[in-house]
Amino acid sequence: MRLIECHIENFGILSDITISFEDGLNVFARDNGWGKSTLAEFIKVMFFGFDNESKRDSYENKRKRYAPWQGGIYGGSLTFETGAGVSYTIYRQFGSRAKEDTFELRYHDTGMMSYDFSEKIGEELFHINSESFAKTVFISQNDCETKATGEVISKMSDSENAVYDIDNYETAAKNISDCLNRMSPDRKTGMLYKLKDELVSMKVKLGVKDSIEAELARLNSERNDNHARIRELAEKKSRLYENHNLSSLINEYNILRNDVLERKKLLKEEVEPDNKTPHRKSAATSVFVVSFMVTVFLILAYAVTVMKFLGLIIAAGFFALIGVVGMIASVYSNRAQAKSKFEREKIIREQRQAEYERSMQRIDEFENKHSDIIDKLVAASSDDGFLLDAGNELMTADYEEKQLINDNNTKETRISELKKELELIEELYISFCEKEEEYTKLKKEYELICFADKFLKKAKDSFSAQYILPVKEIYRKYYSRITGENADHHYLDADTNLAVHDNGLQRDKQYYSRGLRDLMGICMRLALVDVMFEIEHPFIIMDDAFINLDEKKRSGAYELITDISKEHQIIYFTCSKSV
Repeated sequence: MRLIECHIENFGILSDITISFEDGLNVFARDNGWGKSTLAEFIKVMFFGFDNESKRDSYENKRKRYAPWQGGIYGGSLTFETGAGVSYTIYRQFGSRAKEDTFELRYHDTGMMSYDFSEKIGEELFHINSESFAKTVFISQNDCETKATGEVISKMSDSENAVYDIDNYETAAKNISDCLNRMSPDRKTGMLYKLKDELVSMKVKLGVKDSIEAELARLNSERNDNHARIRELAEKKSRLYENHNLSSLINEYNILRNDVLERKKLLKEEVEPDNKTPHRKSAATSVFVVSFMVTVFLILAYAVTVMKFLGLIIAAGFFALIGVVGMIASVYSNRAQAKSKFEREKIIREQRQAEYERSMQRIDEFENKHSDIIDKLVAASSDDGFLLDAGNELMTADYEEKQLINDNNTKETRISELKKELELIEELYISFCEKEEEYTKLKKEYELICFADKFLKKAKDSFSAQYILPVKEIYRKYYSRITGENADHHYLDADTNLAVHDNGLQRDKQYYSRGLRDLMGICMRLALVDVMFEIEHPFIIMDDAFINLDEKKRSGAYELITDISKEHQIIYFTCSKSV
């Protein structure tokens, strides 16, 4: 296959120019800025159309990049001859978008329309796409390195089944890669990464469960202690209230006791003959005695039920007073009977006088006999440490009780909050278990897919290896031709990646200079062309591919392409006049 002629209406910097091509080596030595790379791109675009259409950058988007600088019709024509000896002319005009493009194919000899190929003529002729074409027969000064695509490997195998296998492999490999990226445990957007992040966050939240339970136990214990103390204070307050009431009754007792003493004095006066109002005073005294007895009874009841530590003293004192009251009441009763019989006043007065003296004697004897008990009762009622501080103690107990109640209310609120937190933690734990199970399941799926990816690549490498051997042999031959050096220490993997065994280590070609990398890439592409196109040899376009080589290697490269041009038409663009 060879190129015959091209005519450019407008394409980038080139306008209204016709270029003819010869068999063998065609060297276009032009100055910088003439448009050599533009011409090389024009030839490629005439076969394959534009790629990178989706790029917004005007340089990367080649439709925009090569739009005519001077305006006018965007496109041209290209005439070529196939290996079968049939000549065709391709006509293309380009618009701002792909749907505005036009394509025609005519027979060169007759000018008649040809339908032997469609607008995808490049793929139909070379059986590779634009990307694979750019990685093999199209060698640019800015892109000498290569990487085998699926179509390149399929083309090397020269098998339709291989084409389908490689296409299916690339589809499967891409799907697996996308799936692994979605599930990745290392990428922030990966499902496993997100799940693990969630699990770590949940675990941190679940970790506070022990501290919450400990705080809850402490609060419950303190609350129970407070309740116990509140009950103690309630009992204490009850006793203090009773003490306070007893204090009031004892005060009343003291008042009545003083009145008893006063009544004794009055009684003594009433028994005298010149007493003018015995009946009225007797009645008043009787009422007083009854009231006094009632009060004494109440005090006695309190003394027995409340003041247990004074029970014997107070009870004995009260019984003594009751005895006194009884004696006084007896005297009053006798006196009333005597006065009702005034006519016998003299006789009765004498009897009363005698009885009064006996009664007073008995009262005095009784008081003398029980004076120690009465004195103790009076002393107890006047003891400052006994009842006078009851009010202050009551206030203190009441204040402490309120403080404890408030503290318990606060604790109840906090306990309620902690219980809700524990409920949420229980729900979180259920969610954690579900997430953990989901993570474990997803991780197993991820590992299985990783194994599938590994074995799929291994199968592909095994498939490719049978076609790599001839490429490696031709590569080493071309490298030795250019450099004069043995290339047995150069290794090639199934993806046509080159490595060099140097100083005991296998080093990737990226460790070497740009010139040496370009040399390796040129030799690799020429080797791929030989293996891929064994029957019909395509033309080879080289856009100043040797520019980065030193003088010795450049000379060897020119000699190599001169030999290759005997089988392939070579279009070589350069700035150097020495070629």
